Amino acid sequence: MTRPIITTLSLLALTLFVGCVGQEKGPAYGQQQEIRRQIADTAPVKKWGYSIADVKLSDDAQKILVVFASPKGTNHTEVILEHDGFRRYSGTVFSEERKAAAAEALFVETTNNMARAGAGLPFIPDVQTNIDDSAQILVTIPDR
Repeated sequence: MTRPIITTLSLLALTLFVGCVGQEKGPAYGQQQEIRRQIADTAPVKKWGYSIADVKLSDDAQKILVVFASPKGTNHTEVILEHDGFRRYSGTVFSEERKAAAAEALFVETTNNMARAGAGLPFIPDVQTNIDDSAQILVTIPDR
């Protein structure tokens, strides 16, 4: 009678031990300062005027959530950076504000050109309307 109990307890202990061994953490684990430093050198911060509102790691540190605050402080833009297996995390951030600004500029340009055409004036293209509303972000975690 004691042999089945010992066997059951042994299997239970083994199951608990194997179940408690967690997944391996990604290289971003414990590297939030380095991640913030590298993100501060990206286009959304340097060119667009965004600030870093928050940086969060997934439980297994295989993904990084970056929350940007817009210069006006009204909108937040999020991007998820994914680990590629080579100590690099990458993703693309899209700015709805910049996209809306480009659409508005294109509307104004089109309206102005229609008015010029109606008055017999030449078409004048405006190169300012091509606003890039996306940026690639790459964070490389150094070897420890």
